[in-house]
Amino acid sequence: MRKVKIVFGLLVLGVIVIIVSQNLDFFLRRYAIGVDIGLVSYHTPDFTTVIYLLFFFFAGLMITFLMGLSERFRSRKSIRELTEALDAEKKKVVELDAKLVSVQSGLTQIRYDDSEKQSVTVVS
Repeated sequence: MRKVKIVFGLLVLGVIVIIVSQNLDFFLRRYAIGVDIGLVSYHTPDFTTVIYLLFFFFAGLMITFLMGLSERFRSRKSIRELTEALDAEKKKVVELDAKLVSVQSGLTQIRYDDSEKQSVTVVS
């Protein structure tokens, strides 16, 4: 499976290289982005398209990471609570097993009769 992932990654990288090399004039073209809200107007300096694409790609990665971070904390808390509940239930099972063994040993009596034979009787 590891080799398949490596081959797939190389294929994706190759496709990206082909796309960039065939569209080099587009990626190197300079643009300025302007924002006009009405009261305030802002224009960025001229940057190449590649810079804008990389900026928004990494901004999306950061937003996705931060959104997943809260879910990860909630999951960790839930796992901790469930683990504590599981440990408590395991403790109850051990206590009940010990109680069952003590009750069963109290019900069983070993008697020796005159011929030195051992017989087991269950008292109800």
